[in-house]
Amino acid sequence: MDLLTVNGGNSKADPYSENNRYPGVMMIFDIKNGTILTADTMPDGKESYMSPLCFAQPGNDDYTLIFGTGGETIDGNLFIATLSDFTSGKLSNAKIIAFEKGHGFIAPPVAADVSNDGILDIIAVSHGSSIFAVDGKDQKLIWQQTIMDTECSNSFAVGYFTDDDVPDFFTFASKGQWPNSTGSLQVMLDGKDGRIAYLDSMGCTGFSSPVIYDLNHDGVDEAIISINEFDCSFGFTGKPPRQIENKLLAIDFKERSFQVIDQAPGFKNIFSTPWIGDLDDDGYLDIINCQYFHTGDLLSFMGMRIKRIDTPIKIRGDRHWGAYMNSNGDGVFLPAPK
Repeated sequence: MDLLTVNGGNSKADPYSENNRYPGVMMIFDIKNGTILTADTMPDGKESYMSPLCFAQPGNDDYTLIFGTGGETIDGNLFIATLSDFTSGKLSNAKIIAFEKGHGFIAPPVAADVSNDGILDIIAVSHGSSIFAVDGKDQKLIWQQTIMDTECSNSFAVGYFTDDDVPDFFTFASKGQWPNSTGSLQVMLDGKDGRIAYLDSMGCTGFSSPVIYDLNHDGVDEAIISINEFDCSFGFTGKPPRQIENKLLAIDFKERSFQVIDQAPGFKNIFSTPWIGDLDDDGYLDIINCQYFHTGDLLSFMGMRIKRIDTPIKIRGDRHWGAYMNSNGDGVFLPAPK
């Protein structure tokens, strides 16, 4: 298999300015020897920080590519293209399927069938917390939702959180404006119509994404999330918090409750998504969580520990969203066979 990725942008560019912003370049590497097989710049000439999505629609031999442009303070677009266009130097044929003024698309989207037609639809969130569900067949908007007064750099986790067979979507949003974000919202959207079906505010801003499994085997999936508790009022660049605690929580959407799985005073987790699965093949769910030592500055990395948690939860079936961009790392949600 080969590697599809994006490179581009300039961390030293001034906020809100288009100057010194380098266009993103999407490329495919030969995994065996590192050769660049094909490469092209973003069709709109803008920076790109999004991990591109690549998947095949049922019955289609060509691959679909979803990629985004823009940044925290710069307009951006969400594009759809075919792999064959990309490899033949025709990335300019890509079609814009979503746009956000003043924000780009940073978090990778996911693919799931919310229109119940057997075709994978695209669900994406902009940095401005505008959420778009786009039909995979004709690229028309299915629904749109906005989480007001927040920003989002966190990808979705997908599962069945409501009482129907349409997949639903769960993510985090940050209150306020980076780097002065003052808290975190946990948001679950009903995949059928995009309504906000669950909303809570636990912990402070972080960029870990959720993972999903039906922990109590009641037919409704739960979310496992990593949060940090400290005084959020100073944002990320204000007074460093002297005390901080990382917690691993399980959210039960059916009962609208949560359970603490693990808590670690003096540790934080700003970026790392937990992993769940059967690590030792004993039939029981394992959880891997990465935690960083806290020494004052929230973004400083001064070492870490990796914690494995054994659970008494039996693995039943293979339906779970067990890592960043799913257990397979492809961002695609496929329902379990009926």
